Amino acid sequence: MERTITVVLTNSNDKKVFTSNANTLGELKTEMSNQGINYHNMDFMEGLSHTQMIDDAAILPSNIQYKGKVTNNLVFMLSTTNKHIASGAYDRKECYAKIKELNLQDEVKIQTGKNFTQVSTDALNNIIASHNKPKTVIPTTRKDIYEYIKTNNLSEKIKEVTGKNYTVVSTDKLIEICKNINVDDIPSKKKSTKKEVKKEVKSPYSTKELDEIINSLRK
Repeated sequence: MERTITVVLTNSNDKKVFTSNANTLGELKTEMSNQGINYHNMDFMEGLSHTQMIDDAAILPSNIQYKGKVTNNLVFMLSTTNKHIASGAYDRKECYAKIKELNLQDEVKIQTGKNFTQVSTDALNNIIASHNKPKTVIPTTRKDIYEYIKTNNLSEKIKEVTGKNYTVVSTDKLIEICKNINVDDIPSKKKSTKKEVKKEVKSPYSTKELDEIINSLRK
């Protein structure tokens, strides 16, 4: 059964929409990986049925009543697992102070595409926590940093931050940006002899409906 899946990621204020033939949570996770969606350490809550999904073998909800009609198009809210944010989490004001103290403003923008004042508290806590994890060693020569960028498919991310192609950005700036990018969150570049044309999938639910669905899960 093909249906449309709308995924709302609360840690990055992002939304992903794709068609799916998955029957179980495990199959859905595989499709999410193919879509470049990072669900590591995230809780899965289906918004129309208010079902929390934990077991990969769990069957996805179907034939759900929504506004007087039966639908199989699902909305998943992915939020950081409580056990990963409960200990040592900062409140909003503390997050702002910590972001400035650690000089993470650019890192927040790189990871979320937004100014840190527009990002959820959970997402800020995750970025602050990840700052203390061991970082990948970034090359320091022009030639090696070019290779690192190409290998990890970072050219578009660098362009988002600087507005320029990486080849015209200074070496020092490239090193600084690469240090702040988690390469695990960057979708792998698929090798193909043909140019891929990605068809955009639109959510069957309006922005207002999605806001209502997500807000109902937070009550």
